[in-house]
Amino acid sequence: MSATIIPFRPVDGPLVEVNRSAIVAEMAKALIEAGSYYCERDAVLTLLGKFKAVDIAMLIDDARQVAMQEAVVALEMSGP
Repeated sequence: MSATIIPFRPVDGPLVEVNRSAIVAEMAKALIEAGSYYCERDAVLTLLGKFKAVDIAMLIDDARQVAMQEAVVALEMSGP
């Protein structure tokens, strides 16, 4: 019997990148849950363990903007 030779290591992640708008939505959700969308430093610290540093650097402004929009809408909907 011969051993099976695998010339390439299997891929651990997806072959195609996830849509950027989906990443922004996930980031905004994390920022809202933590309440750290007002301050950019707090937002970066919140996202560092959960997303790639490159994605954070490119999409932090968009994620904060989406989080602030959702917070304003929620605030206005909860009013009398």
